Amino acid sequence: MAGWRKWGAMAGGAMVVALVLAGGLEKERRAEGGADGALLKDGWRIRLASARVAEEISARSYAQRMEEYSAKGTLDNLPYATELVGSVAEPLIVAAKTLYPQTRDWAWEWHLADTGEVNAYCMPGGRMVVLSGLLSDEILGDDRDMLATILAHEVSHAILQHSREALGRAGVAQGLAWTVAKSLKIGALREHEMIKGLKSALLDPRSRMRESEADVLGLELMARAGFDPAKAVATWERMAGRLSARAQGKMAQRAIAFLSDHPSDSDRLARMRALQPKAVPLAAKGKRWEWTVQGIDDRQAESLEKAATAFGLGAGLFSVTEHSEVTQQVAKAEGIAPKAAAAELEKAVWDTGLSQGGAVQIALSAMLRGIGGWERLARVEQAWTRLGTTRGLYQEPALVARLDLSDDDRAHTFNAVKRIDGTLRAEGFIARLWRDVAAEIGKTRPKAAAALRSWLDGINDGRAER
Repeated sequence: MAGWRKWGAMAGGAMVVALVLAGGLEKERRAEGGADGALLKDGWRIRLASARVAEEISARSYAQRMEEYSAKGTLDNLPYATELVGSVAEPLIVAAKTLYPQTRDWAWEWHLADTGEVNAYCMPGGRMVVLSGLLSDEILGDDRDMLATILAHEVSHAILQHSREALGRAGVAQGLAWTVAKSLKIGALREHEMIKGLKSALLDPRSRMRESEADVLGLELMARAGFDPAKAVATWERMAGRLSARAQGKMAQRAIAFLSDHPSDSDRLARMRALQPKAVPLAAKGKRWEWTVQGIDDRQAESLEKAATAFGLGAGLFSVTEHSEVTQQVAKAEGIAPKAAAAELEKAVWDTGLSQGGAVQIALSAMLRGIGGWERLARVEQAWTRLGTTRGLYQEPALVARLDLSDDDRAHTFNAVKRIDGTLRAEGFIARLWRDVAAEIGKTRPKAAAALRSWLDGINDGRAER
């Protein structure tokens, strides 16, 4: 009889759990038309934890981390890397909002934290952080498609509200274990062991199912944002293969720690390879990263081009590099006058602005973020035009004080100049700029491109020696 009572108690507890689960069912819904080409279908979800609770916990935790990073001086302190993260995060945000309407009201935010750790995460509500070790030369470098693979995976966890599901399962595990333990009248130690065991069964932190879903939706999300889906498999292969347990160095070991929470087995890679043909058409239709980090209309594109002139980000950008020896090498390689070489280099610099995610676009996005919006950008450009000068605000910051602007607009303009300066003077930006220029000028002058790459390799070797 006692055995029947025990099993009856367990059955009763299970029934209670089943009823609770039924009350926590939610249907995942995409935007109208979002099912076209979908790699991950809508489905029913068990989410017992409240969305409000998950949001509040996320907001508090994120704010605390940002305060800690800021206090240590590691928050967004690397200008080029920060703009690089933005150039990936913001197209993903646009894609997420387009695909999942519920994310349009999220408090989307992104930052870079210079901790040296290899990690990235996205909390409920769209709060993202990339830790600087992920962008080291040993890991992803400044490859935007690879970074998009990782960040889209993390954003997908947030979209699918996996944290809510985990919180709910934690509550169920705790409640079920407590109910059964009390019904069986077992001791405190065995009760603790039962709770621990049930939590382990229900809460695998590296849940294959959750990771698989984040992989699939992440692949779709990055493709819809205009990134190269072929890089998704390459990214995980690179991290799992090149950064194996046999890898040497602290950075490799940090990457291994990151992978421990993101299992990358042969089944996972095979599944993602199989999805590549379906993801490619999505990327072809995706909003490309034209001029800046979001899909902009013709009016905004015209405004941005005028503002670029006002800030001196046109042909004047070439002078920022201050490498006259480059002109000499290009002139020598092509057998042309230094003046002609300089003119071609200036043209190539600006032409790279048409390259998706190129250095010039990153400089332009630094300007836009610093100024804080399209309307203010237009006011600054108009005020600069009224001065009747040909000098850009970046080249001559003193001009900002002469602009007919409000104190607030002027402060934002100074901030834009500062942000541009930090970006353009960063070693990473200069290296990327010259890679872009070499690719552009190589279309017509291969010898010049070879000279540029040789010069850039020499600079990189010098840095390695230091």
